[in-house]
Parts: sequence; structure tokens; C-alpha cells
Amino acid sequence: MFDNTKAELLHSLFVLKGLLSTEFSKPAGDTLNIPEYIMMKMVSEGNSNLTEIREYLAVSKPAVSQMLSALEKRGLLTKEPDPESRRNLIVKLTPAGQAVLAGKELEFEARYEKIRHNLTDAEITQFVALISKMNTAIERARETADS
Repeated sequence: MFDNTKAELLHSLFVLKGLLSTEFSKPAGDTLNIPEYIMMKMVSEGNSNLTEIREYLAVSKPAVSQMLSALEKRGLLTKEPDPESRRNLIVKLTPAGQAVLAGKELEFEARYEKIRHNLTDAEITQFVALISKMNTAIERARETADS
């Protein structure tokens, strides 16, 4: 079917995708998944630029809108039009959102440490570089296919 290297790469990517999907989804009874946590963390640090948040999370505009709406419905943040630019939103955490975020800090730090526990800083740097290279290769392949 495939040569060994190709088969190993594809299998590794499928396994990683499955693990990340599980890790990034919301466990039963939990209040935040990782993307929601990161969004709230960025907002708490004063970054309510939704384009930057969307690019950081690598999700679509509709996905950001759904996340914002879900967090707003749960009373964790507010969003309102920016009076200086009606196309932008001002997003702020509510007191309940600040409390939930504070309560999740240690949990998410522990989850991160479990993921990176067996990797050195050099391996993480190398992994990030390889993922970036893979992302660029995939984007170029898409561009070539589209043209």
C-alpha cells in the first residue's frame, strides 16, 4: 500500500489527531475545554482581538463565534460592539468567568505538564519547528491543488 516511512508518518498523524481531539474536547462535567480556556486566558490578559485569538487557535470565524456565544450563555464573558469600530467586539470576562478561569489555572497547567513531561525543551523546540514545517507544506500543497 505505502512505503514504510509514508505509512509510519500517516499512522503517527492519525494517532496524534485522535489524541489531540480527545485532549482538547470537554470531559464530562468539566467547565472548559482547552480552546475555551485559552480564549478566556487571552481575554483576561487584555487581548480581545478576535482575529488574533482565531489565528492562535487556528479555527474559523464561525468557530470563534460559537465559542464566544457558548461562554456568554454560561455567563463567563460579555461581548459588546466596540464604539470606535462597530465591526469589532469588546470581550470581557465576567466575575464568574474570572473565578472559573482562576479555578482552572492549576488543572490546565497540570494537563500541560503531563503532555510535556517526557520531552526536553530542545525536543519541544524541534517538535514545534517540525509542526510548523508540516503546516507550511500542507498549506503549499493546498495552494497548488487549488490553482
